[in-house]
Amino acid sequence: MWKIFCRTGARKLATPRRRWWCPLANTDRPRILCVDDDPNVRERLARTLRGHYVVETANEGTVAVEMLRTAEPVAVIMSDQRMRK
Repeated sequence: MWKIFCRTGARKLATPRRRWWCPLANTDRPRILCVDDDPNVRERLARTLRGHYVVETANEGTVAVEMLRTAEPVAVIMSDQRMRK
């Protein structure tokens, strides 16, 4: 979302008209691991970041740790601070 100003001077949020996609191939994009126990948050993060990054998701911390042990390295880990496991 972008903040824009109306003619009256009031601010409002506007969605971009074009979608910007990363021109890099999937193998060249940085990998991000999103860890959250709320499926709506996980899906929103993945949907938002998918255009520029390779996004991996996990629903709990133990799954994320196992993914980090067995999968390729990730550039960034985005994690919920309070999860059940």
